[in-house]
Amino acid sequence: MILKTIGISELRRSLQTFLDEVTHKKTPIILTHGKHPQAALIPYEDFLNYQELLESVNILNFHERRARLAQMATSFGDE
Repeated sequence: MILKTIGISELRRSLQTFLDEVTHKKTPIILTHGKHPQAALIPYEDFLNYQELLESVNILNFHERRARLAQMATSFGDE
């Protein structure tokens, strides 16, 4: 995957060009301020996939915590 890094001022000058690159060529772009990464432009489909992944991880974490609490409750009842 090609990854591009550009400054915010460069983005301001050529916004449409970079949006076309992200949407049509599926090239993620890291936006920097000075030398520091600040944000990323990614295709909308990638964003939706990322959101879905986060939701899956949150659900998994919830089920793991619930199982741990149930185990702790069982252990507490044995004392």
